[in-house]
Amino acid sequence: MALSGENGKFERTRLTQRARGKTGAILVSVEEVVQDVDILFLVLPQKAFSVLPKGLLNKAKKETIVIDVGNYYSWRDGRIDEIESGLTDSAWVEKQIGRDHSSKLIKGRSDARYLCCV
Repeated sequence: MALSGENGKFERTRLTQRARGKTGAILVSVEEVVQDVDILFLVLPQKAFSVLPKGLLNKAKKETIVIDVGNYYSWRDGRIDEIESGLTDSAWVEKQIGRDHSSKLIKGRSDARYLCCV
């Protein structure tokens, strides 16, 4: 984003704090990261969705585009029966975050071997 001249907000972590100077990132709380953004990238392992605040996306604008770039790995995330039974990982994420069905979650490719622009 810094290369495109756009600013980005990131939830505060040690990793993002170290990268701040290189990216121009604005570090905010997890509740603030969803507010007043046009595009929201969900970049976290499946197991992390269970600890997000309930109703988090209620603070996002209705027109915010939500892109899930995570992947489910049972060895990392623990077994999630719904996904193992055939529910897609993005459909599971959508259920966890409570995203309104009038505004679908978009699945982005998340493979370090490819450079993808949205």
